[in-house]
Amino acid sequence: MNHVFSSRKLVAVLLAMLLIFASSVSFAQEDIFNLLMLGIDTKNPESPGRSDTMILAQITPSTGEVRMVSFLRDLYVPIEDVGKTRLNAAYYFGGAELVQKTLEKNFGVQIDSTISVNFSLLEDLIDQIGGVDVDVAPYELAQLNTTIRGFNKSYGFSVDDDVLGSAGLHHLNGKQALSYSRIRKIDNDFKRTSRQHMVLKGIMSELTKLDFLSLSKLIATNMNRVENDISLSDINRLLPMVLNIKNIEMTTAHVPFEGTYSDQTIDDMMVLVPDLATNQKMIQEFLAGETQE
Repeated sequence: MNHVFSSRKLVAVLLAMLLIFASSVSFAQEDIFNLLMLGIDTKNPESPGRSDTMILAQITPSTGEVRMVSFLRDLYVPIEDVGKTRLNAAYYFGGAELVQKTLEKNFGVQIDSTISVNFSLLEDLIDQIGGVDVDVAPYELAQLNTTIRGFNKSYGFSVDDDVLGSAGLHHLNGKQALSYSRIRKIDNDFKRTSRQHMVLKGIMSELTKLDFLSLSKLIATNMNRVENDISLSDINRLLPMVLNIKNIEMTTAHVPFEGTYSDQTIDDMMVLVPDLATNQKMIQEFLAGETQE
């Protein structure tokens, strides 16, 4: 799929994407730079949480092309010193380093750097940019409102605060957009990924309207909530160059690819058991531009 922007809840991805572009410019002497973005789902500061969003972004600074591969959290793979389990458990047991090692070993990818962000950042950032446009399908409406009501209950808000009265195009606030990106019960993780793509496409649409000063303030406000190795001074130095990149083309895929896995229940877990060799081959073909998702 080709979008002005695409990929999962991630989260974080909205700030992460700004950092991606900044880091891509800083590595402009390289032909390709591979960045792993992790969206961490935890409400408990004492718990490391799990990486429910895992996106590998291959960036070609000279052309502005970004190819993004989303790895679904329910992939059943071997994790070093843990054994076979869901992919999203790697972060819980060993942080970003173990996630990177697990992806590289199982899927044959190369990762140059990582960015990790808690999902709560997505909600706050969407509010900071004034909301995002999302087209809510009729079959999604009831589950979206159920999810919003769940958030309201946990936040102590009125139960019907921010629920939607109809399907169609809406300008969603952070709570609504995060709720939309979490919908799963009505279909599956693949569809949820598509919804997250839609939210993030809306985020990038809003971000493109911001000027240098506004983007700098947005990054400065939120940078301490992102685990990365890019300094604020580097961001401010590189951002003008980032804003000059024209016609950024983003292409997305998800792993496992269609027809390369089986749905199984193992140890009371519903998991996706991938054909690793086939997925490795298809990932390389996608990143090389030989195939489109």
